[in-house]
Amino acid sequence: MKIGDIMAQDEYVKIYDPSKQEVIAEFDTFVDAEKFTGIPNKKIRDAAVHKTRRFSPFLNKEIAIRIAVKKKI
Repeated sequence: MKIGDIMAQDEYVKIYDPSKQEVIAEFDTFVDAEKFTGIPNKKIRDAAVHKTRRFSPFLNKEIAIRIAVKKKI
C-alpha cells in the first residue's frame, strides 16, 4: 500500500449513481473502493479530485466518485 492510498481519518470515498442521483456505497479507503468498483486506485483518486465520472466494470454503469468529510458529533 502506498501513502496516497490512505486518507485522513475524517475523510471517506462516496460512490454515486449519477442517473439516479443517489449514493451507492461509502468506503474508508481507496483500496476498498477499488475492490467494489473494479476501477484502479489511481483512477479513483483522479476522478475524485477532478470530479469526473468513470465507468465501473463491476457495476456495469457510469459512476461519480467524491471525497467527503465525516460529520463530527
